[in-house]
Amino acid sequence: MLQTCRRAKEEIGDTWIGQVFFSFEDPKTMLDILTASLPGTLSKMRHLRVLGDPLRLSYEDDDVYYRLASTLRLLPGLRLDTLTVLGAPPNQVSHDTLNGLISESCGWKELRYISDSSEVLGFPRLEALHSDDEVKKHRYWRKPQPAHWQSVLEDRDGACSRPSVAIYRSTVSGCHGSVMNVNTRERFEQRTPEHPETREAFGITEDAGLVADGERDKEIMFIIKRGTGVNYEQKNDSRFIESDIRRDMPGKSWKEIRYECIDSIFADNDDSLLLSYDEDDEGTAEIDAYDDVVEYMWPPSRFLTEC
Repeated sequence: MLQTCRRAKEEIGDTWIGQVFFSFEDPKTMLDILTASLPGTLSKMRHLRVLGDPLRLSYEDDDVYYRLASTLRLLPGLRLDTLTVLGAPPNQVSHDTLNGLISESCGWKELRYISDSSEVLGFPRLEALHSDDEVKKHRYWRKPQPAHWQSVLEDRDGACSRPSVAIYRSTVSGCHGSVMNVNTRERFEQRTPEHPETREAFGITEDAGLVADGERDKEIMFIIKRGTGVNYEQKNDSRFIESDIRRDMPGKSWKEIRYECIDSIFADNDDSLLLSYDEDDEGTAEIDAYDDVVEYMWPPSRFLTEC
């Protein structure tokens, strides 16, 4: 309508941007589209959803998997009302991605993080190999939730601003989307052990109640709200975080980063494929099918190799 009716375009302008629910299949696609948008567009967006896959960049000596908190650092001006993330496996990485979003990311007022498995809060501690750093060695060591993340958010925003972390768990196993329905979900909380030794041992072994048959496949949704009055806009000059693309590729735009760390790496392998490519054989375009804009579908095959 905006392209065919001049009056509608003049009256509506770009106000529609704040009314639209933007959905991206992965962080790379999100960066491709949003970094190419007109100046000022990011600050007008209010609702966005993206799959929580790490972004892989290939350097000369190694591949690095950046979590979503680092990816969002490349979108200065972003100030969403709601950011929805569909957590990607393995569950240890999904948990780490959410932890980074809560402790380090900006650009959102409310975060809705959805996992298709309760194991995201029930996996046993996984120790990183070849690491003498205790923090990095025990990176995949979960804490009682939401108490731990609530304390992290209060330290960040101030307890007086009343930030909040709430967890909802589906009551139905293997039913995608059930955690969004108030009739098929319930509040969930892991109790913090009172005894010091028991508290220190939390998360070392798996939580049998969350990974048992009929329990593992229950969806979990985390709703995190920043504190009142907190400036949550993603700043262009924000501080570096632990794993930061801007520090590893200083002064580079996303277009330059993509060319150096994604496109050029696979250029030689792609040449042979392009020679046999038939432009008329593009297959059938996929179309999302849903009745409500907040509905979602988990990708049929989601996997990671090394993270």
